[in-house]
Amino acid sequence: MKSVEDHVRKIQEEGYTVLPSLYNAEEIELLRAELSTLWEENGRLPLYQDDCGYVAENIEIWGLGLVFHKLLRFKPHLAGHLLKTETAAVLRGLFPEGAYVEKTGAVLSDSTRPFFQWHTHVGGIDDELYRKHGWEPQFDRAQRVVVIIYLNDIEPDGGQVLIWPRRESDPNAKPPFETTNLAWEGQVELTAPRGSVLILEQCTWHAALVRKMPGVRMFIGAYYASVDAPATFDVDESLLSLGEQTGALHEFQPSEERTRAAQGLPPEFASAFHAPVPAVDRVTTLLEGVPEAHGARIVESLRNEGRATFRFVTEDGRSFDLVLVPRDPKRAALRRSKSFNVLYDNVIGEPNDALRTLVRAAVEAVCDRDPGGLTV
Repeated sequence: MKSVEDHVRKIQEEGYTVLPSLYNAEEIELLRAELSTLWEENGRLPLYQDDCGYVAENIEIWGLGLVFHKLLRFKPHLAGHLLKTETAAVLRGLFPEGAYVEKTGAVLSDSTRPFFQWHTHVGGIDDELYRKHGWEPQFDRAQRVVVIIYLNDIEPDGGQVLIWPRRESDPNAKPPFETTNLAWEGQVELTAPRGSVLILEQCTWHAALVRKMPGVRMFIGAYYASVDAPATFDVDESLLSLGEQTGALHEFQPSEERTRAAQGLPPEFASAFHAPVPAVDRVTTLLEGVPEAHGARIVESLRNEGRATFRFVTEDGRSFDLVLVPRDPKRAALRRSKSFNVLYDNVIGEPNDALRTLVRAAVEAVCDRDPGGLTV
């Protein structure tokens, strides 16, 4: 059995470590049952589809599978199961200055999910924002990790995880090979029994193979950050009031909301957020007047790969992407207009009533105004 020091050294020298079989059979079945119930309660949404986006608040379908963001908003009673004392000891050893939990979530997928290409989690809770804008901060030591509880065996036919080892001080660089490659030279093919915990440093490249067996692949993940990590754009509000009954997780409760907005820092959005909206077209006119009526604006409009994305930003800095993809009744969507499946994505900031009203207004405008026959 590895010591805490061995696990810390493994993360520092190879970018990851595995704590095998931390959860027993009873705990695994409890967690799988809770996630299965959550899936049922939300209409057994697809476990994968090509059209990525949010189909309900904090529920997203994308390349990883069906994702329940901010898990404790759905299942707060699971808090006491999300961090074992053994894992907490490794986090303390890796972050002696102190650390806090940034976000929790759960992912369900099956054999319909294709190869999930190589990626990192730089930025933790903000990783999608970092990825979208190509932000590449450099680190001389580990600053953030993702902790994953696997509720299935990790094996070659079960959606095996591939890892490309790196030292914590290695440059946070572009991928060394094509991210769509099914194998990278020097990769580690992870195998571990269900109930094992993977701790992965934020800059470590990893991927997941196709599941080739029946059944639902499930895992629960959480981002943890050093107290020295910069403030974030997003926040998991469900973590701001963890009680002592949450076990080891209580020690890692954020002492305050650590977003840029909460700490009075400038938003510092990437320049793309302030890019001018392209010339008006028939799709854009579907949203005419909507943001202004709700004290917001569209700061970015993108078209790529049959997908139109409009970024809405409110006066208080909250934002989201409204996404339009070709109408397909077989794909999950928030709503459908005559031409499009309508989804939303990249929610930044706590979803308050004003933001929800803006989302509803934007979606209803598209559905009410779409004459049919539009394309992106």
